[in-house]
Amino acid sequence: MNAGVEFDWRALSLQELFPPSEELQSKNPMGLVPVLEPDDGLAVIDSPEILNYIDDWITPLWSRERLTGIRSRRLSAMSQGIMTYAVREFQGLRVTSPLSGETESNIVLIGRVLAGVNSEIQNNAAALCFDENNFTQAAWDIAATLDYLDFRMSSLLDWRGKCGPLAAFFEKFKAERIFQDTRPVS
Repeated sequence: MNAGVEFDWRALSLQELFPPSEELQSKNPMGLVPVLEPDDGLAVIDSPEILNYIDDWITPLWSRERLTGIRSRRLSAMSQGIMTYAVREFQGLRVTSPLSGETESNIVLIGRVLAGVNSEIQNNAAALCFDENNFTQAAWDIAATLDYLDFRMSSLLDWRGKCGPLAAFFEKFKAERIFQDTRPVS
């Protein structure tokens, strides 16, 4: 996605983040980044809200067609869920049910959500692309998530073998020049 939006990027040092500086806390009381500061002066905090702001006020990130837009946002939300479970797994964290006391594997949870994403893509590919050359935010979210799974969890999770349409989408997306530019060089 190249929205053509100009912005000033400001990198923060670790000293400004841990603990959060007064300046950062004045913009985001949670002391977290990212923060978007539009010209109207009200800081927009948290990645999903920043994306919503951009979609509403600057350039479309999701389809404006009602059901396709809902599906696209649903795919973005599922992608965030996969990332949550993947980071938990990487950190060795497990969630125990307060009702049963049982712990469900993060890998099982990731697999369940991946199956849902795969099904959505198979049945509603329009949620990923405005047209041949322009991906929705959902496509970017999913691609970044799948890249993270390959980077951190390739030995634990064979998602490509179980999710053919998702694997085909990812291969097509990875070929995009703008995505290749973000891959780490070894």
